[in-house]
Amino acid sequence: MSEEIKGRISVETENIFPIIKKWLYSEKDIFIRELVSNASDAITKLKKLHSPKNSKEAPIIESI
Repeated sequence: MSEEIKGRISVETENIFPIIKKWLYSEKDIFIRELVSNASDAITKLKKLHSPKNSKEAPIIESI
Protein backbone atom coordinates (compact mmCIF):
# COMPACT_ATOMS: atom_id res chain seq x y z
CA MET A 1 0.00 0.00 0.00
CA SER A 2 1.14 3.51 -0.71
CA GLU A 3 1.17 6.05 2.04
CA GLU A 4 -0.18 9.55 1.45
CA ILE A 5 2.33 12.26 2.22
CA LYS A 6 1.21 15.84 2.56
CA GLY A 7 3.50 18.82 2.32
CA ARG A 8 3.84 22.34 1.08
CA ILE A 9 5.56 23.72 -1.95
CA SER A 10 6.35 27.32 -2.74
CA VAL A 11 7.30 28.67 -6.15
CA GLU A 12 8.04 32.29 -6.88
CA THR A 13 6.85 33.31 -10.32
CA GLU A 14 9.85 35.48 -11.10
CA ASN A 15 12.01 32.36 -10.80
CA ILE A 16 9.85 30.04 -12.90
CA PHE A 17 8.85 32.33 -15.79
CA PRO A 18 12.36 32.60 -17.29
CA ILE A 19 12.56 28.80 -17.35
CA ILE A 20 9.18 28.52 -19.05
CA LYS A 21 10.08 31.24 -21.53
CA LYS A 22 13.41 29.69 -22.43
CA TRP A 23 12.48 26.01 -22.67
CA LEU A 24 8.76 25.77 -23.32
CA TYR A 25 8.27 28.68 -25.68
CA SER A 26 11.63 28.70 -27.42
CA GLU A 27 10.02 27.90 -30.76
CA LYS A 28 7.64 30.47 -32.23
CA ASP A 29 5.16 27.84 -33.44
CA ILE A 30 4.71 26.49 -29.92
CA PHE A 31 4.27 29.99 -28.51
CA ILE A 32 1.61 30.89 -31.09
CA ARG A 33 -0.24 27.60 -30.59
CA GLU A 34 -0.35 28.11 -26.81
CA LEU A 35 -1.43 31.73 -27.21
CA VAL A 36 -4.34 30.75 -29.46
CA SER A 37 -5.28 27.86 -27.17
CA ASN A 38 -5.31 30.12 -24.11
CA ALA A 39 -7.43 32.69 -25.94
CA SER A 40 -9.90 29.99 -26.95
CA ASP A 41 -10.11 28.72 -23.37
CA ALA A 42 -10.73 32.25 -22.11
CA ILE A 43 -13.57 32.79 -24.61
CA THR A 44 -15.15 29.45 -23.66
CA LYS A 45 -14.98 30.35 -19.98
CA LEU A 46 -16.48 33.78 -20.66
CA LYS A 47 -19.37 32.20 -22.55
CA LYS A 48 -20.02 29.78 -19.68
CA LEU A 49 -19.92 32.54 -17.08
CA HIS A 50 -22.40 34.58 -19.09
CA SER A 51 -24.69 31.70 -19.97
CA PRO A 52 -28.43 32.21 -19.40
CA LYS A 53 -28.12 30.23 -16.17
CA ASN A 54 -25.58 32.70 -14.77
CA SER A 55 -26.63 35.98 -16.34
CA LYS A 56 -29.55 37.66 -18.06
CA GLU A 57 -27.24 39.38 -20.55
CA ALA A 58 -25.44 37.60 -23.35
CA PRO A 59 -21.70 38.18 -23.60
CA ILE A 60 -20.38 40.43 -26.33
CA ILE A 61 -17.55 38.57 -28.01
CA GLU A 62 -15.96 39.98 -31.10
CA SER A 63 -14.31 37.53 -33.42
CA ILE A 64 -10.73 38.05 -34.41
